[in-house]
Amino acid sequence: MESQYNDKQLHLMEVALRLFADQGFTKTSVRNIADEAGVNLAMISYYFGSKQELLEAIFDQHLREKTSKIDAIIANDKLEPFQMIERFVDFFVTSFYKSRQFNKIMIRETTKEVDKDSVIFAKVVKSRMENRKTIESVIRKGQMTGLFRKDIDVIMLACVMIGSINQVISNTPYYSLVYNIPDDNEELYQQKVVKKLSKELKIMLKAYLTNDTEK
Repeated sequence: MESQYNDKQLHLMEVALRLFADQGFTKTSVRNIADEAGVNLAMISYYFGSKQELLEAIFDQHLREKTSKIDAIIANDKLEPFQMIERFVDFFVTSFYKSRQFNKIMIRETTKEVDKDSVIFAKVVKSRMENRKTIESVIRKGQMTGLFRKDIDVIMLACVMIGSINQVISNTPYYSLVYNIPDDNEELYQQKVVKKLSKELKIMLKAYLTNDTEK
């Protein structure tokens, strides 16, 4: 998907994302972002208007990318329903892992004491509802062919899948410890934890959707 933002905007967004994730939105000033990005304050105002609008642009970019990739999976008519579900699992696990900083901010912005009238909350809700409808369409297709059970709660299905991914991805230090992975060995973490998470989720989802775990 081609970005609607230019290279300078994307650089500012990348720097701001890192600072917001590390320090928190409130504790990060526009000057902090400008200094870290190597630009003057006026450039941030010129491109985004305010720190809040910069955060909104970050959400807009990440959510658009996610929706675009989900749409690409659903557009592949060669895939059977459960193959699509497996692709969704791989995508969400990989996406959450690669976008840990963004997901850290999203959890903050959409959970405790959230402003339900905020632009960001509206963007997130819209994105989640669109993605849920996409998954629902795959579930319905599987039900029509007799592959999936009829009494599937897609909302709870998404809760279990996304909740499990969030748990593992947001607790990297713990899972590094229990799987005996050095803290700085990201490649090994992906092999031993991230890939295993995808595999186990697919097994659990197959059992839930079909009541059949046989290969």
